[in-house]
Formats: sequence, structure tokens, C-alpha cells
Amino acid sequence: MPRKCPDEFRRDVVRAARASDAPVEQIARDFGVSKSALWIAPGLVEGLIQRKDAGHASSEEVPDEMRERAARLVRDKLAETPGLTVTRACRQVGEQLGINTDTLRNWVKQARIDAGEAPGTTTDDAQRIAQLEKENRELRRANTILRQASAYFAQAELDRQ
Repeated sequence: MPRKCPDEFRRDVVRAARASDAPVEQIARDFGVSKSALWIAPGLVEGLIQRKDAGHASSEEVPDEMRERAARLVRDKLAETPGLTVTRACRQVGEQLGINTDTLRNWVKQARIDAGEAPGTTTDDAQRIAQLEKENRELRRANTILRQASAYFAQAELDRQ
């Protein structure tokens, strides 16, 4: 069982993590501890998450231009370095831009689909499908209301006779 880190040490590490763009490995080296010791220090993970998410709370807030630029950088890196995997290229570009590797890989995948280089649903098609599904839900709701109103008035007509 790992020993508990002193609060002062933990605060120093969290402060360094928030103030720096350095990866966890570098912060661990700077403090003379192993990377795993940092991850088990209570409060450190929250500190790192706050720092990493400080730029964009969700992928919806990332401008389209930045997504396109990041995906283009990954594709350029793949083209200029033979044998480089998509994951490694995404990791390298993601560290430079402060974007999560998995998020960047998803953007690259979607860019390939949109360009017709890979099978899948394009962004435009997905938006159109979502719009049609919304319209379909609204029409079903309207039909249900009309059906209920019709049944109500038909029953009222029968009751009058």
C-alpha cells in the first residue's frame, strides 16, 4: 500500500501541474518521484484535470477551424513520417496543442470520413439525420395529439346521440 503524501507536497505538485504545460512524467521527474506516485496522490488527478480542461470545457466549444487545423497537422505528420501510427501522431500533435489524444483521433477519423477516404456517416449526413429524427418526433407527437382529440370529439358526439 502506498504511503500517504504530505499535504504540502501534494499542494506543491498540484500547483506545478496547473501552472505548467509539462506532461505528468516531467512533473514527476522535477519532484523526484515516480509517475505512479503522482497519480495516487489524493487531489493530484483533479488538479491535472482542471488544468487540461481549462481551455475547453467540452469538444462542442472547440471552433471548427481548430478541429480542422489539428486534424490537418496530424495528417501532415503522418505523411512526412513513414511508419508513424495515427495514435502516436495524435499524441504528439495533441501535446503541442493541448488536445486529448482520443479526441484528436476522433477528429482525424471524422475528417477522413468527410473527405470520402473512409466509410462512415459524414458530418453533414449526421446533422441531416438528427434534423429528420427531430422532425419525425414532432410529427409523431402531433399525430398523437390529433388522434386523442379526434377520439375525444367522437366520444362526445356519441354521448350527444
